[in-house]
Amino acid sequence: MWMFGLKKKQMRLKSSVNDEHQEVITDTQDVLWTKVHDDMLKTKTMMQSWQTWRMTVKNQ
Repeated sequence: MWMFGLKKKQMRLKSSVNDEHQEVITDTQDVLWTKVHDDMLKTKTMMQSWQTWRMTVKNQ
């Protein structure tokens, strides 16, 4: 949920600074979202392999 708060703050910041700063903020935002997305994918993959492993152990 904190992501949305951060995004709103950056939007407010965007309207009060010049174009150069806007680009920096947008880049930071993109990097942040990409990182969060990567983390989510990693976690998902980890969970899946953990479940597979548990099933394998259970079946033996």
